[in-house]
Amino acid sequence: MYNTPNHAGPPEDRQFVSLRDVARSLRRRLWIIILVPLVIVGTTIAVSLLSTTVYEASATVMVGQEQGQSKDPARVEELQALTLSAVDIITTRPVAEEATSGLGLPMDPGAVLENLTAEPTESGQLIELTYTDTDLERTQRVVNAVGEVASRRISALPMSAHDIEATVVEAASVPRAPEEPDPFRNGILAAMMGSMLGFGVAFLMEVAEPSGKPRGKTG
Repeated sequence: MYNTPNHAGPPEDRQFVSLRDVARSLRRRLWIIILVPLVIVGTTIAVSLLSTTVYEASATVMVGQEQGQSKDPARVEELQALTLSAVDIITTRPVAEEATSGLGLPMDPGAVLENLTAEPTESGQLIELTYTDTDLERTQRVVNAVGEVASRRISALPMSAHDIEATVVEAASVPRAPEEPDPFRNGILAAMMGSMLGFGVAFLMEVAEPSGKPRGKTG
């Protein structure tokens, strides 16, 4: 017997989708593609506007050798190591207590430390202090006070054989705008996510009922 090639056509239920079919489907589900992003963007902006406003202020502290000590200069590696130790000193409860009491603010030092970060910069001798608060002016006052108190304490400690001095080289200014919430940024992100979700929902609906009507057996 000779094997004859099978010239059977594709199954009857196999359909080839053209660009025209896709465009027709998108038009049919356009209301979903538009409605889903609008709902998500509207909800996101409403939540952002109702959220608690948080401000952020930053100050910069430099750790270096005290002026006039040129006979025995500290090495860069040593100053970088001292900077890391200074970061640990800044984020201690005594520093927060002295800073808030000096400002006359009835604040819990633990709550201050929760909103305070101290990170060394790439230079290795600078420390950036960042503080967040719900009050605009208090944000600036607290981070500057912490920087001043920490600088005095670091300069007074026998951290090395060299005379080390910490100084606030850049004080924080009053924040011009809140750090959170940002309705515009959140709205943009929500629009992107909503658009993807809208297309996804439209696609699922089209797969479930491609003709716009529920699938069923015809007699």
